Amino acid sequence: MLKENKKRLEILYKKHNDWLRAVCFNICNDRDMTDDLVGELYLYLAEKGNKKIWYLDSFNLGYCKS
Repeated sequence: MLKENKKRLEILYKKHNDWLRAVCFNICNDRDMTDDLVGELYLYLAEKGNKKIWYLDSFNLGYCKS
C-alpha cells in the first residue's frame, strides 16, 4: 500500500497542487498559512494510507477524519 499511496500522492501533487494552493490562499489569504495547510494535507494523506480517501487520481476529503 505504501508504494501505491506514494504514487497517488505524486499524481495528486502534479495534477492538483496549484488548485489546492489557490483554494487555501482564497480561504486564509496568507501565503505562509497556505504553505502550512497544503503541507499538512499531504502529510496527512501520506500517513493515513486509507484507500477510501483516494478516488481515482484525486482524493475524497470526506474520509479525512482524525
